[in-house]
Amino acid sequence: MKNILKWVLIAIGSLVAIFLVGGFMIPQQWSVSESTTINAPAEAVYAQIADLKNWQTWSVWTKDKDPNQEYTYEGVELGVGQKWSWASEKMGTGYLLIQSADPVKGITYELFLDMKGNQSTMHGEIAFEQTDAGLIVTWKDQGDAGNNLIKRWMTLFIKPMLSDDFKAGLAKLKTITEVK
Repeated sequence: MKNILKWVLIAIGSLVAIFLVGGFMIPQQWSVSESTTINAPAEAVYAQIADLKNWQTWSVWTKDKDPNQEYTYEGVELGVGQKWSWASEKMGTGYLLIQSADPVKGITYELFLDMKGNQSTMHGEIAFEQTDAGLIVTWKDQGDAGNNLIKRWMTLFIKPMLSDDFKAGLAKLKTITEVK
């Protein structure tokens, strides 16, 4: 019995050590970025991203994730200052606030999430680069987990989830805006 208890304590101690040491090895800052090339003028893509009401047609962070989400919009109709807030059983509450907007360059935004008391503020952008092959649209989010070890470990799961969401959203955005 003593040997079993000894091995259980060693196993628990090892897991705690892995959590602590591993958590501090995970970087505080994280970033996720995905791009696609769209055969459309920047103004057409800008109209979709700079009016947050249009995100309902292409972003996967909408009724696709929770059909019972409730939305409110505040501020201007297009661009800097427009704010989209939501409340959802599955997705928690939060908002997306456009901080800069340029029809040629794209937008930057602040994204706040509150998932049952676990709060995070991220910064993102949807940026444009005009090339001969078309308009390269890059969607990027970045955040800081600070010294919170749980948030640091969570970034290992957040990054692939966001990457998949960005890819799906960009594919829908491309379908909506691309010149046929």
